[in-house]
Amino acid sequence: MKFVLTSWFVLFGSLWLTAQVIIPESSLPEIGDIFMYDNFVNFDDSLSYKLTGEGLFWSYDNFNYTGTSEDTYLDIEGTPLADSFPDANMIVE
Repeated sequence: MKFVLTSWFVLFGSLWLTAQVIIPESSLPEIGDIFMYDNFVNFDDSLSYKLTGEGLFWSYDNFNYTGTSEDTYLDIEGTPLADSFPDANMIVE
């Protein structure tokens, strides 16, 4: 019986565990784009900010903001990594 249940979950359970994500071409980065993001350090485990209770109140009191960083998408041609990644068309700096 255990084998039958395990087989059923493997065969049919995986149908509910898959998902398709579609990323439109307009949201992909292009050469010259800059991605800016905020940095946080010294916060407790990643689940502690999700307090339980009515309304699922979230607390960010332990998050320490350390500033903004940025990544730049550059053309990989002419860089030392171009030979290592021949199918790449850009590099993130």
